[in-house]
Amino acid sequence: MSLKRFKFVTLAVVAVVTVVLTQSSDCSDSSNQKRSGLYGAVASDSEVCSKIGADVIRDAGTAIDAAIATLICLGLIHPHSSGIGGGGYMLLYKRATKTATYLDFRETAPGASTPDMFVKRSWKSIKGELSVAVPGEILAMYNAWKTQGHLPWKRLFQPTIDLASNGFKIDEPLAKVIKSTTKDIFKEKGFREVYFHEDGTPRNESENITDPVFAKTLTELAEDPFSFYNGSIARAIVKDIQDRGGILTLEDLQNFKATTRRVLSSFVNDDILYTTSATSSGSTLIMILNILKGFKFTPDSISANNVVQTWHRIIEAVKFGYAYRPFLGDPDFHPEVEESIDLQINATYAEELRQKIWDNTTHDPLYYGGFYDPMPDFGTTHLSVIGPTGDAVSVTSTLGRYFGAKIRSYKTGIVYNNHMSTFSLPNTTKSYQPKPSKANYIEPGKRSVSTACPTIVVDKDGSVRMVVGGSGALRITSGVPMVIMNKLWFGLSLEKSIDRPRLHHQLFPNIIYYERNSPYSVPKPVRDGLKALGHELRWSNRYCAIQGVYRNESGQLYGKSDPRKTGVAVVLQARNVVLYSGQPPTTFPTSKARNKTGQPPPTFPTSKARNKTGGTHTSYHKKKGSLGKGAIVGIVLGLLILVVIIIGAIYWFKFKSKEKNNLKKTKTSRPRHLYRRQQIPLNTLR
Repeated sequence: MSLKRFKFVTLAVVAVVTVVLTQSSDCSDSSNQKRSGLYGAVASDSEVCSKIGADVIRDAGTAIDAAIATLICLGLIHPHSSGIGGGGYMLLYKRATKTATYLDFRETAPGASTPDMFVKRSWKSIKGELSVAVPGEILAMYNAWKTQGHLPWKRLFQPTIDLASNGFKIDEPLAKVIKSTTKDIFKEKGFREVYFHEDGTPRNESENITDPVFAKTLTELAEDPFSFYNGSIARAIVKDIQDRGGILTLEDLQNFKATTRRVLSSFVNDDILYTTSATSSGSTLIMILNILKGFKFTPDSISANNVVQTWHRIIEAVKFGYAYRPFLGDPDFHPEVEESIDLQINATYAEELRQKIWDNTTHDPLYYGGFYDPMPDFGTTHLSVIGPTGDAVSVTSTLGRYFGAKIRSYKTGIVYNNHMSTFSLPNTTKSYQPKPSKANYIEPGKRSVSTACPTIVVDKDGSVRMVVGGSGALRITSGVPMVIMNKLWFGLSLEKSIDRPRLHHQLFPNIIYYERNSPYSVPKPVRDGLKALGHELRWSNRYCAIQGVYRNESGQLYGKSDPRKTGVAVVLQARNVVLYSGQPPTTFPTSKARNKTGQPPPTFPTSKARNKTGGTHTSYHKKKGSLGKGAIVGIVLGLLILVVIIIGAIYWFKFKSKEKNNLKKTKTSRPRHLYRRQQIPLNTLR
C-alpha cells in the first residue's frame, strides 16, 4: 500500500470512529442525526410506572393506552399523590386529525353538600369522611380508552395487578410521606396493614410490600370498570364513607360524568400551544405567556447582565395571572366563567397588562387586580406521553393533599381524595386574608378550581413538539410556563429547562418563594437584584415537579422527569429502550430496524415477554453484575480505536521495512544525502 493510500484509509477509519463517538454522546436537542427508529416516550414521577407505560407502547399500544397503564401504576406506587379515588385533567392530541380533546374528570361535590357545610369547622374539609368528593379517574380513563385505545382494557391493568400481588419496593417519595403523615394515617387500618410494621413503625424506603386487597379491586375493574360507579365496588365505597358519617351516596357515583370541555390554544413562536380550560388553570398559563410575549425573550435574556430583569418581568406576569384566578370556576354552574377565560387568553388584553409592568419596581397586590384565597393541592402527579403514531397525552391526577382525606379502605385498598377542601368557603375572611372566590363556592355536583394545566405544543405541521405538565399545588401554574419558556424561548435543552431553578409567586402573600436546596436555588446575586427592585423573597422546601417530553426538528425524542421528585423517563426506539433520569438518550438505530418508509417495522414483543413481577419487558432490567448499554458502547468504541492503532502500526512497520530494502539497493549508486531526504518523519503518520 502506498503512503498516500495509507493516509487516506487511516483518516477514513478515524473519521468513522469520531462520528460514532459524536452520535453516541450527543445530548443536544438540536442533533442532526437521523432517528427514524424513534418510537415513543413516557415521563412520570416513578421509574416503575414509566417502564410499564413504555412496555405498553412496545406491545403496539397507543399513547392513551400507555397513559392509562402508567396512571394506574402511579396509584399503587405513589398512593399519596394520585389514584382511582381521585380526579384530574386529561389532554389528548391525535396527530392524524390534528385535533386536541380535553376531559375534565375533577371530582364533584356530593348531592347533599352545601356552601356553608364547613363554615366554622373548616378542618373537616381537609381530612375525614366529609372531605371526600366523588372520584372520577376510572371513568375518564375508560372514556379515553374507548376513543383512542388499542390494547384490551384488561391488559392495561395487569402490570399493576402483578406488582400489587407479587410485591414492589417503597421508593423515596412514598417513604417520606408515610413518615411525615404517620400521625394521621396510622389510625387507619387500611394504611397500617400495608405501610407499617407490626410494631407500629413505618416501613422504609426499598422495603418490599404487597397489596393483595388493591390487586383484587383492580382485577374487578379490569373486568368491569362500571363496578366503580354502579356495582360492588361502588357499594363498598358508599359504605366506607357513610359508616363514618359521610354524605357520599350511590346516586352520586352513578351521576358522575367525565366532561368534555373546550381546548384552549395560543401561539408560542410558530408553534401552537394546547391546554385545558375550566376547571383547570390553563387560561392562567396562556395569560402569563401572552403577557411575556411582548418582551421578545431570547437566549440572551437569561445572560448574567439580563437575568434579574427577566426574572422580574416573569414574576410580574405571574402575579397578573394569579390575580385573575378568582374568576375561574365550574362553567356548568357559572356560565360567566367562559367570558373570564376568553379575556384571560386574549392576546390584546395581555399586551395591555404588559404595559403595566415597570422594570424598576414591583407593586402592592391590589395593583394587579385580584384578591383571592388560594386553595392548595399537595397530593398530585403528572405524566406526559408521546406514542408511536405521533399522538400525545398530558394528564394531571390528584388526591388533594398527601393521602387525600387520610382514609384508605381496608376492603378495597382505595385511598380517597379530600377535594372538598379545594372549594372556597363563604364568610371566612379575616382582615389579613384575601377574599374567597364566589365562583368556587360548594354546590352539589360542582367541581372546584385547580391549578393544573396539562399542555401539549405542536408545530405548524401538526407534529407534537412538547408535552408538559406538573404537580405541586399552587406552584404548578407558575412552574409549567417557566419550563416552556426555558425550552422554546431561552433555547435550553429539555433537561436544563426542567432542572433550572424556578421562582414562585401567587400574589398573596406578596412574596417570591425560591427553592432552598441546591442546585435548584436561584443564585444569591439574582435574589439580591430582585430585592433591590422591591421584592420580598423567602426560601421554601415546596416545589413543582415537571414531567416533559420533547421532539426536535429531526424527530429525536427526549424525555425528562423532574429530579426534584426522583422521577424517571423512558424513551423508546423501534427495538431499543433507553432508561435515563436527567441524562440524554443513547440510541442505536440500525438499517434493519427500519422499513422502506423509514418507520419501525410492525413487530412488538408479546405479553409472554413480560416477567411475572411487573409486566415490564426484560430488556428494561439490567441483571446484577451485567454491563449497561452505555458501558458496552464504550467498550466497543475503545476496541475500534485499538484496532485503528494496531492497523496503523502494522502498516508503519511494513512501510519502514520496504523503505529500508529500497535504500540498500540504491546505496552504492546514489549519494547519501539523497536517500536521507526520502526518510519520512514519524509525525506525518500520526
